[in-house]
Amino acid sequence: MKSRLSSLFVLLTLFALPLSATEAALEQAAPEGVSSAVNEDAAVEEPLAEAPESEAAPLAEDAANAADAWQVPAEGEEEGEAVTAPDEAPAEELVKTWTRKTPPPAEDGMTNIVVVPISEAIGKTNLYILRRALKEAISENAEVVVLEMDTPGGRADIMLEMMEMVDRYEGRTIAYINKEAMSAGALISAAADDIYFAPKSVIGAAAVINGDGTDLEPTLKAKIDSYMDAKLRTLTEEHPRRADVIRAMMQTEYVLELDGVTIKAEGPLLSLTDKEAMKLYGDPAAPLLGSGIHSSVDELAKDEYGAGKYAIQRFETSWSESASMFMEKIAPMLMGLGILCLIIGFYVPGFGLPEMTGIGLLVIVFLSNYIAGLAGHEPMIFFAIGFLLLLLELLLFPGVLFMAITGLLLMFGSLVWSLADVWPKSGGGFELDLGAIGHAFAQVSLGVLIAAIGFGILYRVMPKSWIVNRLVLQGSAGTIPVEAAGAVAEKAADLPAIGSIGKTASNLRPGGTVEIEGRFYEAMLPVGSAERGESVRVIAYKDLVLLVEKL
Repeated sequence: MKSRLSSLFVLLTLFALPLSATEAALEQAAPEGVSSAVNEDAAVEEPLAEAPESEAAPLAEDAANAADAWQVPAEGEEEGEAVTAPDEAPAEELVKTWTRKTPPPAEDGMTNIVVVPISEAIGKTNLYILRRALKEAISENAEVVVLEMDTPGGRADIMLEMMEMVDRYEGRTIAYINKEAMSAGALISAAADDIYFAPKSVIGAAAVINGDGTDLEPTLKAKIDSYMDAKLRTLTEEHPRRADVIRAMMQTEYVLELDGVTIKAEGPLLSLTDKEAMKLYGDPAAPLLGSGIHSSVDELAKDEYGAGKYAIQRFETSWSESASMFMEKIAPMLMGLGILCLIIGFYVPGFGLPEMTGIGLLVIVFLSNYIAGLAGHEPMIFFAIGFLLLLLELLLFPGVLFMAITGLLLMFGSLVWSLADVWPKSGGGFELDLGAIGHAFAQVSLGVLIAAIGFGILYRVMPKSWIVNRLVLQGSAGTIPVEAAGAVAEKAADLPAIGSIGKTASNLRPGGTVEIEGRFYEAMLPVGSAERGESVRVIAYKDLVLLVEKL
């Protein structure tokens, strides 16, 4: 009997071990609120505690395996479907989403888009192209301007002007990064309302450096960085994160962190690929810098406005843009030479080479500025009116100063107007920039000064110049005999006495030729003009030129 009881006790002990271990595992693994299905009365804890380690370990492992296979029906599931225990379920990854704002449609249902290429190094050519393109877009009531960027960077001063132009445009502006927008190109792109990328395009590395490629002096760099920070905050108020991203592209010491991720550490400047620029950060989630990735501007427009609801006009550039850049640099010299030629033309009789040269040079100034986007047709019209008034004063109404003064003021003002950066306004009218007008005024004044200095020099040598002698003797008074050329006075002793009377051999406007006692002399009327054949009297000398008055 005792042997049977001992055998029964051993069997119960062996049976209790796996139950006790299984219950413990189930209590640990079962979901909250779900009780273990093991009968507590069947658990025998004491024998488990006293069981040898070599026996308990395999039994506990069996119990754990049994717990892993345990299944509890979840709410809404039929019994028998497996549900992973919460403490062993992988953490659910939060997927951020972002919805792009749909731009409002045009009033007539057709959105007009002007595409402006910004390529090569940023310089004055790009500035002229952008200015002319924006003015054209305003005139044609275009709703959208797309800057197609493919530039390695360039001049910082030109970059700032271009940024202000982009911000000034009242319609929507889009920077489309077609390949790259580095350095100055990145900052110009930041001034646009939206930034889109072509596949595999890049943007960044926008630190300001010296023209020779060297780093700025620390104090100067700090000043420029501070100014650019404020400038970017002003231009990107609707995109506050954009200023931080561009700052990371400009400053090596700046650290950019979002959502606990270090996007740019202290050291190398930030540059972004198209996909990196579109990565979502923040709450609510938004792309780091871009608004979308499209293979072309046409695909961008189709996605934004819908097929058949947009019209794209590509702004074409030509060799004239580069030519206008060169002409703009020499504009004061061209104006000075043009005015000087006109003065020479008025000084000698007839209409010939000096007048044509002067008019041609001034027309070149107008045309170069029109091509460059600085002037329209109106300044040229006012210049023509002023020139006409001046001609009427000299040819038909000598001595009437009102016409001459009015003509000169119109000519001067039209030159200033042609060089000033006058912007049209949508709906009509124009916007004046006093700084640009002052700069244009200084350029025209410099041209007038060059003309005045040139005239002063020529006035001293003109009576002795063989060129002037040929102009005078072979001008409108073409009836002067060839042999008379040798009769022109070559020294003061050959001049007629004061009070001598003769006749004009050519028109005096105010200079020309007079005949006294069979000899021909260069003469000039101090006031007014005289027709050929009128009687005149010598009143004074000016070098070898006679000063005469009409009788």
